Amino acid sequence: AEDEGIWRTDLKTGKKDLIVSLAQAHDILPDADKKRFEGGTFYFFHSKYNPQSTRILQVFRCLMQNANDNEFGIGGTGVFKPMLVTFNPDGSDLKLALSNEVWGKGGHHPNWHPNGKEILMNLKLDYEHIKFCTYRYDGSDFKVLSEAVEGSGHPSFHGNGRHIITDVYPDQHFASSSLEVPIRLVDIESETEQNLCFVFTLGMPNANVLRIDPHTFWIRDYSKVCFNAAPEVIRQIYLSDFSELV
Repeated sequence: AEDEGIWRTDLKTGKKDLIVSLAQAHDILPDADKKRFEGGTFYFFHSKYNPQSTRILQVFRCLMQNANDNEFGIGGTGVFKPMLVTFNPDGSDLKLALSNEVWGKGGHHPNWHPNGKEILMNLKLDYEHIKFCTYRYDGSDFKVLSEAVEGSGHPSFHGNGRHIITDVYPDQHFASSSLEVPIRLVDIESETEQNLCFVFTLGMPNANVLRIDPHTFWIRDYSKVCFNAAPEVIRQIYLSDFSELV
């Protein structure tokens, strides 16, 4: 579609503009992907400004009917084929940051690095083991941050570029016997980690209606961490001070 995509709204005037269409994002895909995704339905998922508000990351998916769930191997992304594009706030300089060839092997949600130029996320580059990875907004300078520390959940970098706060999905081995999941603090430099606390998240990772992800994230001055939890099955948002640990 050329008339659907990412809209920018002026909250003072109510005026809205289509800054990136689905067709424009499709145009920058490799020719092999365009052919492979013929007949699929393209749509946009998560949108995130970088901390400097100079660039936006955008999850781009193609829903394939009757697709082979294991097309990319065990642990792959199944019928929806995720990719990542980035662009300037006015929609210009549209780049493919991560192809489905890479993300299709398995991975979690992307997040901006505090420097506003790199993206942090978990990826299963071998279809099985989850690793913390970074790459630039244009897909260059791809790095695996640690071979020793396993990735999980929704990672967020501290401003020091060394510590990552992240959560865990209930179906990962980190979860306790009571299905509580840890909030993890990872030191990428020393390749060590510690569990800061355990929280209940309903314990149903595949139930779209009932699931809840902690979605850990540092606040702007990096003094505290926000996350979701559901103690006694009541959804709540928490703000915890972990500043002494970093």
